[in-house]
Amino acid sequence: VRYEVEGHVAVITMSRPERLNAFGQVMGDELGGAWMEAMDDEQVRTIVLTGEGRVFSAGRDIKEQAEHGIRGNRLADSRAKVLGFQLVPDTAKPVIAAVRGGAWGAGLYMVCGSDISVLADDATIAFSSVPTGVLGSALVPMMNALGVATDRVVISPPAEFFLVTKRIHNLLQGAEGTLSPGELEVYFRSIQAVADDIQRLSLDADVWFLHDPQLLPLAGMLPRADGQPRLWVCHIDLTEPNTSAAEVLFPLTRHYDGLVFSLDSYVPPGLDGNLPVSIVPPAIDPLTEKNVPLPEQQAREVVASMGIDPGRPLVAQVSRFDFWKDPWGVIDAYRIARREIPGLQLALLGLSQATDDPEALEVLDSVTGHAAQDPDIHLYFYPEGLRHSIDLVVNAFQSASAVVMQKSTREGFGLTVAETMWKAQPMVGGNVGGIRLQIEDGVSGFLVNSPEECARRIVQLVQSQPLRERIGQAARESVRQNYLMPRLALEYLQAARPHISEERLTAAMNRNVRPHGFAGLEELPVANPV
Repeated sequence: VRYEVEGHVAVITMSRPERLNAFGQVMGDELGGAWMEAMDDEQVRTIVLTGEGRVFSAGRDIKEQAEHGIRGNRLADSRAKVLGFQLVPDTAKPVIAAVRGGAWGAGLYMVCGSDISVLADDATIAFSSVPTGVLGSALVPMMNALGVATDRVVISPPAEFFLVTKRIHNLLQGAEGTLSPGELEVYFRSIQAVADDIQRLSLDADVWFLHDPQLLPLAGMLPRADGQPRLWVCHIDLTEPNTSAAEVLFPLTRHYDGLVFSLDSYVPPGLDGNLPVSIVPPAIDPLTEKNVPLPEQQAREVVASMGIDPGRPLVAQVSRFDFWKDPWGVIDAYRIARREIPGLQLALLGLSQATDDPEALEVLDSVTGHAAQDPDIHLYFYPEGLRHSIDLVVNAFQSASAVVMQKSTREGFGLTVAETMWKAQPMVGGNVGGIRLQIEDGVSGFLVNSPEECARRIVQLVQSQPLRERIGQAARESVRQNYLMPRLALEYLQAARPHISEERLTAAMNRNVRPHGFAGLEELPVANPV
């Protein structure tokens, strides 16, 4: 970090261009030191914050934090949060953020906290995230901006843990099989190591949200702390879970103070009736690069750079290569539809690979064989060599396709559905789980039960622009009303509220309030659902 004073102006420059000014331990410490120097200097009346090179800041240094596990994740997020939501807005002197290039993730924290932001013509801002998050990073800065101090912790277990948790995921969604003693040993041993790290680092919170089956045992491995409720958040489809897996895992919910599911139908029968249950569907962040409006010409140029002919109709599915996503059925539907739509192209975009999905390569190999070297079936898996960011590529394919599919056979929610609908694009989805929640059949999209039905809807939509426009506009309005980030933030607060005493909540609000947040308890909108 460079610190310079010109007259009465202190210029603080993040000077790590080789890492796109990403927050690492050294830069975070130096930035905090420079900030304190500027505040203490009576000659300094204004602070200008900028970045060296082609971007303002790319956010957290993912490579560095991965080397430090939980501690690295917490330190990186905490430094950014402190700078963005405490030092910057709490500074008595005016702060100007001079932004060139990208201000992403943690970099955007400081832009939001500044008094004035000056953006160059090439500036882009986004709440970006990586596929290892426990709580979506867009929700964290939103909560902090509301005056609710929020942190995010990401676990870094060994690779064998993900092999087991992928099996657990499949079993809980209805796959056949049982968990072996060896698999259970890996599962519980890995989470015990996480619990040990949490205690060693003395991490605490007024409320803990622990996400999905990966973390289910954690609440039972941590000492009970008065006034620190733990809520388990489950995003997957539990309508028909594997009985043997359910008997092993569901009893672990007794260690929680509350449960959060995406749909009513996902609440397993027989859980402890004394546990309060909240229904909180996921939501998308409309400000990310993946979801901001993309000019049609730019979308066409991006897909063309990846081998698509923009002069012919395109249909796409954007999701990881997973057998629950039924990529084979998507190819079958495309082949049937192509009989009536000559020149039709299909893209299966699986670039956003989850780090906890070790089966993806096996599915990719099978799907590649099923595609049978059809030159108009485009499979995308490896992100290396991309000319654009993954989020921009996803945006482009969702925007440039005549029809987007999500032909899942099980689906906890399916954020790609909401992403596509937000772009006013027609969506054809499998008639299951969270897709059924998002799509009103025939109004905001189409629900299908077979490749043949999917193909019929593709043909209808591709051949009728008025139908595409009507469906697309209804889809966007549905997402606007139901599936954007502010609603999710409110419902998380509502889920937490019953578990916190008035005294503890008041103390927390007095401790964490920010100048631009809520002034006190009476202004926090968590009393009644809306």
